[in-house]
Amino acid sequence: MPSEVTLRSDATPPFIEARYHGRVTAEQLNEAATQIVAYLDCLAPLRLLADCTDLRGGLSVVDLYYTADWIARDPRLRDLREAVLMPSAGPQVHDGEFWANACGNRGINVRVFTDRAAALAWLLA
Repeated sequence: MPSEVTLRSDATPPFIEARYHGRVTAEQLNEAATQIVAYLDCLAPLRLLADCTDLRGGLSVVDLYYTADWIARDPRLRDLREAVLMPSAGPQVHDGEFWANACGNRGINVRVFTDRAAALAWLLA
């Protein structure tokens, strides 16, 4: 399975964790996004940790651009706060930076981290 989406209700405040593994297609990213949006009734504001440390590609910048656009058009996601956990080196780092910029240009609060503890500290602050 290329992605897992779980509600971390044991944390304060609760957050959603999405873990991406291997190659993820645009369709699989959209499926994960649909699962994440399903948690909106449980969480306000929506806090998301996207763990991409095991992601090995599959998404183009066009896929990321249109996904950011989709998020920005959904008024329920205006308060989204997302911490993206990326490896410290490799081509995926640029994808994470592009994602954060594409989201930031649309007013979505996304930051990229290479350290899980730092990502959680920012996300849960």
